[in-house]
Amino acid sequence: MELYFRDNFFNAGVTEILNGQGESAGQIDLKSAFGSAIDVYGKDGQLLYKGSFPFFSGKWEVTDKRRGTVRRFAKQILLFHQEIHL
Repeated sequence: MELYFRDNFFNAGVTEILNGQGESAGQIDLKSAFGSAIDVYGKDGQLLYKGSFPFFSGKWEVTDKRRGTVRRFAKQILLFHQEIHL
């Protein structure tokens, strides 16, 4: 499944998540332009996931609404190419 979201000017605030057909699939809340935390909401507005980048960890941590860790992943930069390792 492909999901897309629009970039906000200051990378903060609520942005709609769209599926491959351009239909609403939920919302993402970029908490702050200067922080590293996000919330992901479903179509019905319920909080589904939280994402954070703990200080000095070097990895994003994704938790579900029950606060259980779903996944940790790191971004690796290789010269002029960026990869996300899940």
